[in-house]
Amino acid sequence: MKLIHKELEFEFDFENNYIYQCVIKNPHFYRTFISAISGADESDCVELVDKEKMLTLSTCIYCLTNPFDIDFKDRKIINKIYSNFNELAISSEMEAKTFALRSTVSKYLDSLIANSEEMIEYSFEDDFTIDSLLKAVGFSVDLSGMSFLERLEEYTKLLIEKLKYKIICFVNLGSFLNLKEYNELAEYCNDNEYNVIFFDSSDLRIKPNFAKRILVTEDLAEVW
Repeated sequence: MKLIHKELEFEFDFENNYIYQCVIKNPHFYRTFISAISGADESDCVELVDKEKMLTLSTCIYCLTNPFDIDFKDRKIINKIYSNFNELAISSEMEAKTFALRSTVSKYLDSLIANSEEMIEYSFEDDFTIDSLLKAVGFSVDLSGMSFLERLEEYTKLLIEKLKYKIICFVNLGSFLNLKEYNELAEYCNDNEYNVIFFDSSDLRIKPNFAKRILVTEDLAEVW
């Protein structure tokens, strides 16, 4: 899989590398590049290609421009958690417990009806799931005790493993992380084989064993 900007000779080739650091010194080029990747601009200057197949940028790339805007209660994330629990509930590992839960709910409803004056009956669907029960519980990601960096790592994990984004682009994280934290995040992404690009305008350097670095100068010369 490759991310290609038509004005650059360099290609972000994720077949050979998981992590890239792209330092861009030209403000206008930087702005238009990020706008194209994030979907804010419908420019055709950027392409994402996988085995000669063109991929849709907005569904494959997540662009994080402000780490304070990360939302662990995002509907897509929560819905995916519910979906995973539903799948687990009907798996062979949990099938007996799910059946026991259905039996318990049925007995409760029988008792409820017996103690009421209503003449009603009920039936379970054949494909009974616990979706409604799970939503009533109100699951959320447990962030207690997490540092700022750990939240970034957990959010990256959710975006890639749960929401199935192919590439995460971090923009200007050098304004929020020190060099040690920057390298720890890069190491985390590298160890988990996440496809990540760190875009920045500063010269904060990620260790070369964690990321491949490219510098785009003011006149768009490429140095790597």
